[in-house]
Amino acid sequence: MCIIAAAGAILNAVTGHVCTALFSFPVFLDTVFIIAITFAFGLLGGAICGALTSLLILAISSAVNSFDPFFLSDLIHFLTHISFAVVTWLFMKIFARELNFKKGAWEPLPIWNKSSSLSIAIDKFFVLIILSFLLCLISGISSELRIVSFGIRGIMPSQILYNILLNTLDKTICVYAGLFLSYALRSFFKVSSQRP
Repeated sequence: MCIIAAAGAILNAVTGHVCTALFSFPVFLDTVFIIAITFAFGLLGGAICGALTSLLILAISSAVNSFDPFFLSDLIHFLTHISFAVVTWLFMKIFARELNFKKGAWEPLPIWNKSSSLSIAIDKFFVLIILSFLLCLISGISSELRIVSFGIRGIMPSQILYNILLNTLDKTICVYAGLFLSYALRSFFKVSSQRP
């Protein structure tokens, strides 16, 4: 699980920088694998992935921007990524039926099976939207705390609205991609564990 969490952290860090560099659009998608690994392997795997993602992003940012990072801001960023795993895990436990997880086993059921109904699909949609908004809220609070820790004042309301919209888009994509990647991860490792 640690190897998978490390691979997820590398993919998270690289994805964020590639998205901004290639598309010049500040949607980082740096939490997709935190969410996927939390859904697939539980809280410990997601927390490890979140911690490693934060450390890698810090290392990449420090190398690219060549500045001495400020400890409080880094600590906030580190705790934010771990909190994404905790909140995702809580949603996984609380909304097991809506997210197609078996109670207790945490193995995903097939994405759509005969016992599924339209109401379960709609429930899943709303649960994932709520999770996206909650992660967006955590990310927004974290961003504001990091800005304050640098002593920056006078952020324009239009900039705050812009950040909220981008965070909402980013976290929504991350949550949906993370859930479906978790299904693939669980299927892959279930098959590979049966090999001799």
